[in-house]
Amino acid sequence: MDALAAIVTLLKPQAVGAKVIRGAGRWGVRYPAFQQPSFALILQGPCWLAVDGMPATILETGDFILFPAMPGFTMASDPKVKPMARKPTPTEDQVEEIFHGDTTMEPSVSILGGYFAFDSINAPLMVDFL
Repeated sequence: MDALAAIVTLLKPQAVGAKVIRGAGRWGVRYPAFQQPSFALILQGPCWLAVDGMPATILETGDFILFPAMPGFTMASDPKVKPMARKPTPTEDQVEEIFHGDTTMEPSVSILGGYFAFDSINAPLMVDFL
Protein backbone atom coordinates (compact mmCIF):
# COMPACT_ATOMS: atom_id res chain seq x y z
CA MET A 1 0.00 0.00 0.00
CA ASP A 2 1.43 3.39 -0.95
CA ALA A 3 1.49 6.38 1.42
CA LEU A 4 -1.55 8.12 -0.13
CA ALA A 5 -3.64 4.94 0.04
CA ALA A 6 -2.65 4.49 3.69
CA ILE A 7 -3.73 8.04 4.56
CA VAL A 8 -7.04 7.68 2.75
CA THR A 9 -7.67 4.35 4.52
CA LEU A 10 -7.09 5.96 7.92
CA LEU A 11 -9.43 8.84 7.05
CA LYS A 12 -12.29 6.39 6.32
CA PRO A 13 -14.03 8.61 3.73
CA GLN A 14 -17.79 8.31 3.32
CA ALA A 15 -19.60 9.77 0.31
CA VAL A 16 -22.12 12.46 1.20
CA GLY A 17 -23.12 13.78 -2.20
CA ALA A 18 -22.12 13.67 -5.86
CA LYS A 19 -23.51 14.96 -9.13
CA VAL A 20 -22.63 15.42 -12.77
CA ILE A 21 -21.82 18.98 -13.83
CA ARG A 22 -21.99 19.78 -17.54
CA GLY A 23 -21.24 22.90 -19.55
CA ALA A 24 -21.71 24.04 -23.14
CA GLY A 25 -20.92 27.21 -25.07
CA ARG A 26 -19.40 30.11 -23.10
CA TRP A 27 -19.98 29.70 -19.40
CA GLY A 28 -18.39 30.40 -16.05
CA VAL A 29 -19.47 29.70 -12.50
CA ARG A 30 -18.08 30.81 -9.14
CA TYR A 31 -18.37 28.40 -6.20
CA PRO A 32 -17.86 29.67 -2.64
CA ALA A 33 -15.55 27.94 -0.16
CA PHE A 34 -17.28 24.91 1.33
CA GLN A 35 -14.70 23.61 3.84
CA GLN A 36 -15.66 19.96 3.25
CA PRO A 37 -13.41 17.41 1.57
CA SER A 38 -14.36 17.52 -2.11
CA PHE A 39 -13.41 16.00 -5.44
CA ALA A 40 -13.89 16.40 -9.16
CA LEU A 41 -13.20 13.96 -11.98
CA ILE A 42 -13.19 15.40 -15.49
CA LEU A 43 -15.20 12.89 -17.53
CA GLN A 44 -15.04 15.01 -20.68
CA GLY A 45 -13.07 18.22 -21.03
CA PRO A 46 -11.57 20.69 -21.23
CA CYS A 47 -12.46 23.46 -18.80
CA TRP A 48 -10.60 26.06 -16.75
CA LEU A 49 -10.20 25.95 -12.98
CA ALA A 50 -9.12 28.99 -10.95
CA VAL A 51 -8.76 28.25 -7.23
CA ASP A 52 -8.60 31.30 -4.96
CA GLY A 53 -5.01 32.46 -4.64
CA MET A 54 -3.70 30.32 -7.52
CA PRO A 55 -3.40 30.88 -11.27
CA ALA A 56 -6.01 29.36 -13.58
CA THR A 57 -5.20 25.98 -15.07
CA ILE A 58 -6.85 23.94 -17.77
CA LEU A 59 -8.36 20.59 -16.85
CA GLU A 60 -8.62 17.78 -19.38
CA THR A 61 -10.47 14.48 -19.60
CA GLY A 62 -9.22 12.11 -16.89
CA ASP A 63 -7.91 14.80 -14.52
CA PHE A 64 -8.81 14.30 -10.86
CA ILE A 65 -8.87 16.98 -8.17
CA LEU A 66 -9.02 16.39 -4.42
CA PHE A 67 -9.53 19.24 -1.96
CA PRO A 68 -9.14 18.31 1.73
CA ALA A 69 -11.28 21.43 2.39
CA MET A 70 -12.85 22.95 -0.72
CA PRO A 71 -11.68 26.54 -1.25
CA GLY A 72 -13.55 29.11 -3.30
CA PHE A 73 -13.00 28.56 -7.02
CA THR A 74 -14.20 29.36 -10.51
CA MET A 75 -14.76 26.92 -13.37
CA ALA A 76 -15.26 28.19 -16.91
CA SER A 77 -15.13 27.40 -20.60
CA ASP A 78 -12.66 30.28 -20.97
CA PRO A 79 -10.73 32.10 -18.22
CA LYS A 80 -11.95 35.46 -19.64
CA VAL A 81 -15.64 34.65 -19.08
CA LYS A 82 -17.18 36.56 -16.18
CA PRO A 83 -18.51 33.81 -13.86
CA MET A 84 -21.99 33.69 -12.37
CA ALA A 85 -22.14 33.25 -8.60
CA ARG A 86 -23.32 29.77 -7.63
CA LYS A 87 -25.84 29.76 -4.81
CA PRO A 88 -26.77 26.25 -3.69
CA THR A 89 -30.44 25.66 -2.96
CA PRO A 90 -31.74 23.66 0.02
CA THR A 91 -32.79 20.80 -2.27
CA GLU A 92 -29.60 20.77 -4.34
CA ASP A 93 -28.35 17.53 -2.76
CA GLN A 94 -31.27 15.81 -4.51
CA VAL A 95 -30.18 17.11 -7.95
CA GLU A 96 -28.23 14.59 -10.02
CA GLU A 97 -27.03 17.00 -12.72
CA ILE A 98 -26.21 20.70 -13.03
CA PHE A 99 -25.86 22.39 -16.43
CA HIS A 100 -23.97 25.65 -17.10
CA GLY A 101 -24.08 27.64 -20.30
CA ASP A 102 -26.16 27.06 -23.43
CA THR A 103 -28.64 24.24 -22.79
CA THR A 104 -29.37 23.93 -26.53
CA MET A 105 -25.80 22.80 -27.23
CA GLU A 106 -24.09 19.47 -26.71
CA PRO A 107 -21.95 19.64 -23.53
CA SER A 108 -18.24 20.24 -24.10
CA VAL A 109 -17.41 19.38 -20.49
CA SER A 110 -18.75 16.78 -18.06
CA ILE A 111 -17.50 16.55 -14.49
CA LEU A 112 -18.35 14.18 -11.67
CA GLY A 113 -18.06 16.28 -8.54
CA GLY A 114 -18.99 15.81 -4.94
CA TYR A 115 -17.99 15.88 -1.35
CA PHE A 116 -17.50 13.43 1.46
CA ALA A 117 -16.88 13.19 5.18
CA PHE A 118 -13.79 11.87 6.93
CA ASP A 119 -13.69 9.89 10.15
CA SER A 120 -13.86 12.54 12.88
CA ILE A 121 -11.21 10.84 15.02
CA ASN A 122 -8.45 10.57 12.39
CA ALA A 123 -9.21 13.63 10.24
CA PRO A 124 -7.54 16.33 12.39
CA LEU A 125 -4.28 14.37 12.33
CA MET A 126 -4.26 13.12 8.73
CA VAL A 127 -5.89 15.74 6.43
CA ASP A 128 -2.75 17.89 6.26
CA PHE A 129 -0.90 14.97 4.64
CA LEU A 130 -3.17 15.13 1.59
